[in-house]
Amino acid sequence: MRKGIAGFSALAQDVLRQKPAGGAVFCPPGSPRRPAKALYWDGQEFCLYYRHPLRR
Repeated sequence: MRKGIAGFSALAQDVLRQKPAGGAVFCPPGSPRRPAKALYWDGQEFCLYYRHPLRR
């Protein structure tokens, strides 16, 4: 989970064979202990959403 915008957009192109700027939201699989990330193209720039898991 150390990938940023460039890493996620490369995965979307290479592995999923989709355009990162196509309007889809890309969410890599994770675990409950790792932060959740989502990559989205809003029409002008990439947005990387990041949510840290709750601590117990």
